[in-house]
Amino acid sequence: MAMTPENCVYPVNFCTQDTLTRESSIRYYQRAIDTAQFLECPAIQISTGFGYFDMPREEAWKFCRESVGTLAAYAERKGVTLLLEELKVTTTNVLITSKDLAKMIAEIDSPAVVGMVDMDQMTYAGETIDDYFANLGDKLQHIHFNDRGHTVPGDADFPMKEYYDQIKAHGYGEPAPSKFATAAITSTRTRPLTTPWRGCAPTRTNWIKTEGYKGEQYHVDSGNVWC
Repeated sequence: MAMTPENCVYPVNFCTQDTLTRESSIRYYQRAIDTAQFLECPAIQISTGFGYFDMPREEAWKFCRESVGTLAAYAERKGVTLLLEELKVTTTNVLITSKDLAKMIAEIDSPAVVGMVDMDQMTYAGETIDDYFANLGDKLQHIHFNDRGHTVPGDADFPMKEYYDQIKAHGYGEPAPSKFATAAITSTRTRPLTTPWRGCAPTRTNWIKTEGYKGEQYHVDSGNVWC
C-alpha cells in the first residue's frame, strides 16, 4: 500500500533550478510523509521532477539527489518509505530508465528510498521487466501494473499476461527479502493533499504538527485527504 500525492499536474518539482519551487516542493512532500505516518501508510510514491531542458542535465540530477536525500532523511525519522518512480523522456530529463533509478538510489544511499516500475514508462523507454530486476535487484519494491496510457490491463495493447508471467518468474510478491513487494493497477491520479475533491468537504479534521524544510513549525489539516 502506498499513498500517491499529486506531482504531475501542479507546480511540484524538486529537480528544478528554481530555488523557490524546489524548496516548496520539498515542504509539500514532507507534508505527504507526515500524512502517511498519521494514516499508518508505510510508503508514498514520488516521481522524478525535471530540470530546464536547455540546461545541462547534470544540474537537475544534482538537485534531484539533494532533494530526495533531504526527504529520505525526513522519511527515515517518520518510518515511511519513498517509492521513487521514473518518467518518460517527454516529461523529464532526469530519471528515465531503470539504470537511472538504480544510480540515483545508490547515490542517495538511504534505506528509506527504493525503486519501482511503471509498465507504461518501461515500455516507452524500450526496457523490459528483466531490465528492472537486473538493475534494481531487491530495491525494486513497487509495480504499476497498467496498460498503455496508464489504462486498466486489457484496455490497450500491452502483453499484460506476458508481463505478469515475467514478474512472477522473478519471485516478486512471494516470501521476499524486501520489506515491500507491492503492485497497483493504476488508471487515475490523485489530487494534492491540500485540495479536497471538487464538491466534497473533508469528513474529519485532524491537525498534524510537522517540521518544515528549514526547521519551521506548522500544522497540516489531514482532513483534506478524507472525502
